[in-house]
Amino acid sequence: MDDLSRWLGPQFAGEYPEQYIRPQYLPRLPVFHLVGGLDKLSRAELDDSDPDDGLPNCLADWIPFEGLYCLKVKLRGNDLDWDVERTIAVHDIGREELNKLGREELHLTADTNEMCDSPQYIVEMLQRIRERSPECFDRILYIEQPTERDLTAHRHDMRELAALKPVIVDESLTTVESFDLAMELGWSGIALKTCKGQSSDMLFAAKAGKLGIPYTVQDLTNPSIALIHSVGLGARLYTIMGVEANSRQFFPSSTSEAEKRVHGGIFRLRDGQADTSSLQGTGLGYRMSEVLAQGGSGEE
Repeated sequence: MDDLSRWLGPQFAGEYPEQYIRPQYLPRLPVFHLVGGLDKLSRAELDDSDPDDGLPNCLADWIPFEGLYCLKVKLRGNDLDWDVERTIAVHDIGREELNKLGREELHLTADTNEMCDSPQYIVEMLQRIRERSPECFDRILYIEQPTERDLTAHRHDMRELAALKPVIVDESLTTVESFDLAMELGWSGIALKTCKGQSSDMLFAAKAGKLGIPYTVQDLTNPSIALIHSVGLGARLYTIMGVEANSRQFFPSSTSEAEKRVHGGIFRLRDGQADTSSLQGTGLGYRMSEVLAQGGSGEE
């Protein structure tokens, strides 16, 4: 079996991916809940147009529903006033609802989906947030991919931003070369996604682990078995904080009842965490024979 040096260079001679992953799944894993730009935050925003499907329709209800304490805030990236107000509003709702639960821990991340013209936009946003709400600023873990994905187009220097908060490269991360370029430009860390390839995730995780570079496991609204795969990856790695898992918010009916019976702790959170104890057996722990034996075709 080839070692990692074939893909990552001679410094990885004699090393293999298993040296950079956990020997066992973490039994419980914090999950980031996505707060979309159009999502309602408070109960005062609810009205008759909201669906009656058994799931919360605003952030204030989602937090006690699943005990959420990790929130990913989607921002515009081209409307500074709105982005500042939105981030603080999400923080304040989170803090208020968690206080009711007697909980102190709250983590925020921010993602503008490549919409910022330059990293300076986020620098100013963070400075304004720190002035308005130091607590909100302190609870921001990292910023995700603020500028366009082509790292060679403008070669933005991320060092000033990274001095305020870690800045994570996501859409730009496609090859080992793009990994190296991101680090050269001052990005703080990387985002892994199972939908972009399990093999590349293993390579990137190993490279990040050896170099001491922080990384996250993000989501692309992975439903059903894809969510099990993503959460499983996060539970075997050393992420900054848990994993993102938003299909349980936006596509809950995509998961069969059989999958929910076998892997219920992944599709419904408790205390803001996924229970990964169901991930067992060979491969990626899907236990597909049991899912199929209960009628799980992925079409229920």
